Amino acid sequence: MNAGRMVAGRLQRSSTAFFCCDIQEKFRTKILHMDAVIQVAQIMMKAGSILRVNMLATEQYPRGLDHTVEEIDLSNATVFSKTKFSMI
Repeated sequence: MNAGRMVAGRLQRSSTAFFCCDIQEKFRTKILHMDAVIQVAQIMMKAGSILRVNMLATEQYPRGLDHTVEEIDLSNATVFSKTKFSMI
């Protein structure tokens, strides 16, 4: 494979994950096009469930910023609370 060229292949469940990062109630009025962000996250979470890939969600300081918006189904995701603005 050419080192400068990426090739898309089949997803492997063991090495594939979907990350849903800080899509929380307090950000609803702060994020531009939040409705579209939520809609895409809903689709991705549904796809992740169908494909049975790992799904991770983060919530930035949920005690102060509330939890992930209710429209997004996190029932098949592992949810992590955090206090730093990062995905890890």
